[in-house]
Amino acid sequence: MKASTARLAAVVLVGTSLQAAAAQDHPPFEPTRDVTVDYVTDARSRAPNMPNTMRIYLAAGGKRMRMEAPGMPGYMLMDRAASRVVMVMAEQRMYTEIPLDPSRTAMLTLNDKMAFTRKGTDTVAGLRCTVWEVRKDAAHGGTACIADDGVVLRGESSEGGGAPTHVTATAVSYATLPDSVFQPPADFRKLELPAGMTPGMMPPGVGRPAVPAR
Repeated sequence: MKASTARLAAVVLVGTSLQAAAAQDHPPFEPTRDVTVDYVTDARSRAPNMPNTMRIYLAAGGKRMRMEAPGMPGYMLMDRAASRVVMVMAEQRMYTEIPLDPSRTAMLTLNDKMAFTRKGTDTVAGLRCTVWEVRKDAAHGGTACIADDGVVLRGESSEGGGAPTHVTATAVSYATLPDSVFQPPADFRKLELPAGMTPGMMPPGVGRPAVPAR
């Protein structure tokens, strides 16, 4: 699974995993119910290895997430409560776990150190949302259109003055999500990676099981 895919998820997560905020006007902290959102993004115009569509599954409370995209060899699971990321390699019927890097998480989530400014309202994917300008610091910021239940329907993120990345919801479902959505399949094998190696660094064939998984 490419690291760039995880980076793209950051744009969508803006507004879905807020920490305790100060007494100020701010968006909803986290999604209040299970939700599945299909997004389209313009990221591929600047990074050809990034998908231009993706599906995000979020559990109520925003602590667990699953991200998948057409053409990718697997999908990513994130569990903030357990501080872990699971990269599932569907074709190999394997998965691996890596720690959730707190320094990266700090850049993906909003908190009470950031400034929020209302910019109006809009309708995206048939749902009403409030447009917020978010400033992390002088070099990092963006906007997000967030529904009253905490679901991000449109987002724009820029870093260091570079070209922004946009994502827009095209479909939203509030069907209840079973725990299995946020876990690797029980019959998949766990791959222990050498220290310092990530799934995107593995050469072709590395980690393929010697015998078929049952």
